[in-house]
Amino acid sequence: AFELQGYLTSIEQDLRIVAANPMVGEAIGVFDEAFAAIGENVIAVLKGAYIRDNPHPLGEKHLLDFSDVAPAYDAAHARYHPWFRELLIERGYYDIFLFNNAGDLIYSVFKEEDYATNFSAGGGEWAASDLGEAFRAARAAQVGQLSFFDFRPYGPSADAPASFISMP
Repeated sequence: AFELQGYLTSIEQDLRIVAANPMVGEAIGVFDEAFAAIGENVIAVLKGAYIRDNPHPLGEKHLLDFSDVAPAYDAAHARYHPWFRELLIERGYYDIFLFNNAGDLIYSVFKEEDYATNFSAGGGEWAASDLGEAFRAARAAQVGQLSFFDFRPYGPSADAPASFISMP
């Protein structure tokens, strides 16, 4: 119990540091603009570039820094992805997600099938998942407030147990 509490405390500390980092706020803005610029086919374009046409095998999609399909998004990805990937690797996280206010998953380090989909209430395929709940909780939360969703099977991760912690 003591080790689990220490682990959860370290995640909370990381999340507070990341949420307060001006570079992260900048990244959300840049990814959001680039995501919107892709237009109606954003899901197909991003999943094609970063999942299906990604030369890295399943489980290593996060190694791709840059695609050549959506110039503004690709530039944002090349700029910010190495930092988020390093955070994920160094801290042992499964994934790191960035959402826009509309609930679109505008960035993910690991790039699974939930990538580029919408998590607002009534949104995309995974909106009713705990990740959707985590997004909506963060959106409704006060600055600095954490929301935690305990381990449950998560579809995009082959039903592996996943927990989510979110913060605005």
